[in-house]
Amino acid sequence: MDTGEEVIWNGRISGQPMYVYKVVPIITSKPVSQSLQDGWVTLNAIGISNSFGEGYIEWKEITYSFEKSPEVEISSTCLSDLLDNNSGCMGGYLIETLNIIDGSVGSTSGFISFMMINMEPAHSDMPLVLQAKLAGVVPGSYISTWVDRPSVYAAPDSYPNLVENSPNMSFAWSDRSAEPHRLFSKDWNSDGSVQGLPTAKQTVTTR
Repeated sequence: MDTGEEVIWNGRISGQPMYVYKVVPIITSKPVSQSLQDGWVTLNAIGISNSFGEGYIEWKEITYSFEKSPEVEISSTCLSDLLDNNSGCMGGYLIETLNIIDGSVGSTSGFISFMMINMEPAHSDMPLVLQAKLAGVVPGSYISTWVDRPSVYAAPDSYPNLVENSPNMSFAWSDRSAEPHRLFSKDWNSDGSVQGLPTAKQTVTTR
């Protein structure tokens, strides 16, 4: 028998805000069956789906980490939706900003980041393929790429604030929960809440 007393609390209880997502991204690796050579080569392929089987996800930014042989130069990169295609990104995505950090000869690790022109929808049946234009490949050369998870969970915010507060994030996405949804609506998130990160390293060699 409960003999407790009823208590009416008129004070303020502080704590962390709780956010319920409409949908959360899942990033999974897809197989890449190419060998390393000079010219355009497919380095990485992933799929982006959602955890609930329905709902809508948009993403705006993605960063890949890489390790490579020092003799290999990464001179250009792009994103495609075609697996194992070495034509220089036919079926490519519209990219606003591309940064290749430490892709020159002599470096052994770095980052490749993309900021898209559009807010890209996630399609579970459409791969996101990283292609790169290479030089200096010799027998035994290799490149490994993956999507890391450098960020910790943070409450959703606008995209500009997310970029400012999480400069090292690997993935910027939205569950489109705000009405209206736009870059300045507070429904943008970093990689801290993405399932499947970090992805497994995908290594391409000269075989």
